[in-house]
Amino acid sequence: MVPIDFLANLRAYGYENEVPNVSATMGRLLHDLVLLSGSSRILELGTANGYSTIWMASALRQMTDDR
Repeated sequence: MVPIDFLANLRAYGYENEVPNVSATMGRLLHDLVLLSGSSRILELGTANGYSTIWMASALRQMTDDR
């Protein structure tokens, strides 16, 4: 999983610069949904600073590492 301090810093940067990020709770939900779906590919359109993408990509990496 992505280090929590990195995600917190990225989210704080987004807040300070009015970047529309999802909440940390929503990021975790996206992560868990990717794990539950077993998806091997993800397409996200319209990223702001990549915050939600990082959550989802970390789920893909976790699935790859678990194999």
